[in-house]
Amino acid sequence: MDPRPDALGFLTAFGQHDSHAITLATGVPNRSPRAGTPYRGITWREIVQLAKAPAAAEKVQAQFVIPSIYTACDGRSHDAQRERGQFGMLAVDIDRGNPTLAEVSRALGAVLGPVASLIYSSSSATPDLRKWRVLIPLAEVILGADYPDTQKSLFAALEDCGIVCDPALARAGQPVFLPNVPPAKRGPDGLSLFYQEHSTPGAVLVLTADHPIIMRREAMQAQAERDRQDAAQRVEEYRTRKLALVQATGDDFEPIEHFNQHHPIADMLARYGFERDRGGKDWKSPLSESGSFSTRDFGDHWVAVSAWAANHGVGQPTRNGNHRGDAFDLFAYFEHGGDKSAAVRAYAQEVRPRPAPPSAAPAAPKVQPRYALPRGTLEAARDTVAAAFKAWQAAGRAWNALDPQNGTDDLPPVPYAGAALVTTGVGKSTAAKVAIQELSETLPMTGTKKPIVMAVPRHDLADQIKADMQLAGVTAEVYKGRDQDDPLTPGFKMCWRQAEAHEVQRSGCDVESTLCTQAGIDCPFKATCGYQRQRKTRAAIWIVPHAVLWRDPPACIGTPAALIVDEDPSQGLFGGFDALPYKLSLDDLTSPMRGLSLYQNADFVAVADSIAKAARATIHMAGRIAADDIAATAVEVTVARKAAFAAMLTPNCNPLTPPKQLAAELARVARNNTHALRLARLLDMVRTAKDTGAKIVPGLQVYTAQTPEGDTFTAIRMRWKNELGAGWKVPTICTRATIKPELLRTVWPQPEPAPPSAPLHRASRTAARRACLGRGANGRD
Repeated sequence: MDPRPDALGFLTAFGQHDSHAITLATGVPNRSPRAGTPYRGITWREIVQLAKAPAAAEKVQAQFVIPSIYTACDGRSHDAQRERGQFGMLAVDIDRGNPTLAEVSRALGAVLGPVASLIYSSSSATPDLRKWRVLIPLAEVILGADYPDTQKSLFAALEDCGIVCDPALARAGQPVFLPNVPPAKRGPDGLSLFYQEHSTPGAVLVLTADHPIIMRREAMQAQAERDRQDAAQRVEEYRTRKLALVQATGDDFEPIEHFNQHHPIADMLARYGFERDRGGKDWKSPLSESGSFSTRDFGDHWVAVSAWAANHGVGQPTRNGNHRGDAFDLFAYFEHGGDKSAAVRAYAQEVRPRPAPPSAAPAAPKVQPRYALPRGTLEAARDTVAAAFKAWQAAGRAWNALDPQNGTDDLPPVPYAGAALVTTGVGKSTAAKVAIQELSETLPMTGTKKPIVMAVPRHDLADQIKADMQLAGVTAEVYKGRDQDDPLTPGFKMCWRQAEAHEVQRSGCDVESTLCTQAGIDCPFKATCGYQRQRKTRAAIWIVPHAVLWRDPPACIGTPAALIVDEDPSQGLFGGFDALPYKLSLDDLTSPMRGLSLYQNADFVAVADSIAKAARATIHMAGRIAADDIAATAVEVTVARKAAFAAMLTPNCNPLTPPKQLAAELARVARNNTHALRLARLLDMVRTAKDTGAKIVPGLQVYTAQTPEGDTFTAIRMRWKNELGAGWKVPTICTRATIKPELLRTVWPQPEPAPPSAPLHRASRTAARRACLGRGANGRD
């Protein structure tokens, strides 16, 4: 294609409603006087000149180009351009990642070399949110049938360089708006508030058969054909199995089909915050960045012509580059994070719950005890408990007296950590309450105002301990999470928006700034919220659930003076052992992250590639990853982990955002943030292995995972040990009969035994009974 000004022009029109089609997409005749006439053409030189002096039109009248020289009256049709179009330009739309003009130019040069191109900012761009259009003239036209895949190949190559492209421009009839700065984006003097452009002179792009873009396109097309054949085979195999099942059982229940039959598309769109256009069939998605009513309800399915569905993986791509789906696709994405298998299970359980198991269960096999049998006497056990708590009290007073915050110069030593491993019935809970009361009376002499904390397994147990303390004249407070009942407001949770708070946390966002207070805007329930009331509460004694120990203490507690851990705290010690693996595919691991600069992504991908390379080398190591096989250093891994957190998105909402809009915003950021948090977890595990000199990275295992459709891929499963929150590293005592000391040492590396005068041991229930009741005349208990 010759890009000279006298070359044949590309299709151009003004505004999204400028159509020359004889029949509009709605099926009604086009009453415009231009109906049936060809579109105008615009040359490459005219486009470059327009970039130097952009138009000043509103978007509804803004000029656009379709990079094809087919300009007949049906030229805006995707099908017509795919069948008859001849494309003389490639086009790129960059609305994400906020790259600079220089970063876009460098990426373009890295992918295509020194060829002619034009980069200009879009009409909605600002200095803080940069958006770009790119046009690249071609030496030879591309047929419409090959244009979409050529565009996708270019997008993939640019994304490898950290530039994320809008996939909508892969559609054959998709308009590309030309340089334009609307009046609202100009100052009083008429000059643009923000507009940048850069025209690169040079030879036009020649896409030969051996060009990387064309080779990648051919590979993508071949893979797509293989995928279609595999999908067809899986469908046929499923139908065969389903037919056999129906013939054998007579059960033809299909959860997805049942869901779609009972959930109209319009109801589902409204349910998830879509906005209807004047009662018609077109809807505006809450995930749409363009704000257009680009999703149409066709009764049994929907079609999105904007990029929101493609960007979020909702539905399936159509032949012309749109996305379509059914009611179940919306349900699976908005309520199950896109996990169709989980959505199927949840819905099937809802409409066809499994029957309860029969009451008469078979006798369970005899289980051998995992711990040594109790030994010793009740008196010796009580002596052990008393001595252990005395040692803990002494350590608490000494450690707090050395606290620099109390005016001393010496740093506190490593805090005391003791254990009293005694069975139930000895009185350790009562002894703990007494020890807390005694220590709280003497701590003020050390100069500290820090509280004493007792950690217990459950909230109901915490409430009981508080009640027992009150009967003894001791005041204590129970720390409750947002989802717990508010003891002062019956019928309400601690957070009156607990369900929304849960979704905010699931999306990887901060609850306080999203729902409670942001830029002077407060939650309407803040004045009566139990959780906010608790944040202002101060107490000398707090009772908390074990789950709080694996993060920093709440602000209302702060770093305590001392800690008692009652019963086994190890339930929350380990992560990643759930039935659904906490995993990350190698493809996701090595993909550039959205929201990072070109250079940040380059550094991140280098670290990720080194981990992926080591993961692929685990074939002879049962899936374990050798730390030395990861070329990245601990410092580089740390930088990459910070980049993962930096890539997390913040929802565009505040405490007064309506529920539907809030849900849509959380859905928009959830997938990105979940991915970033998994990356951060993986990188933290690698960094720890590097820092400690481990031969393998503990907790990582490479395995072959499977998609719900049956496709396989290589992934890294993560299992890890949670660390005690930094603020809980204070004088501590643990009281439990059946926890193994070696497990405690993974949390408290140097637990001290009880003093030598009272050796550590367990007392049995039988010994306790004998001590209290004595023996009968027959010698029996």
